[in-house]
Amino acid sequence: MKKSWTKGSNRNTFSLSEIDGLVALKPLAACKASKSMVNDKDLTWRQMTMGKNSMIHYMNKLGWPEKHINALASFYFQLEDHDM
Repeated sequence: MKKSWTKGSNRNTFSLSEIDGLVALKPLAACKASKSMVNDKDLTWRQMTMGKNSMIHYMNKLGWPEKHINALASFYFQLEDHDM
């Protein structure tokens, strides 16, 4: 039986999930946002700083190019050090 997908349908869009230590595809329509999710615009300064620290740590751990890590770290340093 041939399946018909309409343009823009999320029935053929998938996300990655971990099930028993394995990576699996899960239909995006079945995914729900975490109840504790906070929109970027609603983050406190402390939450943003904690997220930045974690992001830079994992960028390094996952082997991102050093110049990209340094550029982002420099951006956040300048943002945090600004007079405002």
